[in-house]
Amino acid sequence: MKMEKSDLRILEDYCRSEFLLSNEYKRKKSVHQDRWCRYKSFEIMGPSRLKVIYEYGYEDMAYQGEYLIHLGEDHRDKKIADILSKM
Repeated sequence: MKMEKSDLRILEDYCRSEFLLSNEYKRKKSVHQDRWCRYKSFEIMGPSRLKVIYEYGYEDMAYQGEYLIHLGEDHRDKKIADILSKM
């Protein structure tokens, strides 16, 4: 299935905002200890799964992590409605 750029942008925004709310981000980012953590990209793994890819580290050390977002019908429909209501 070919997606429009606008659809991909909506998914990108969704993944980025979910990442900033995630425990992964909160746990691996610490201004006080010179640690950083940032969103990198996402991959569509199926109709109800998205993989979020992020980078984290400290000083000049960098690592990559990832986790899956599982979207059930109710969760997916609510999030889509929230995203569309902001447009």
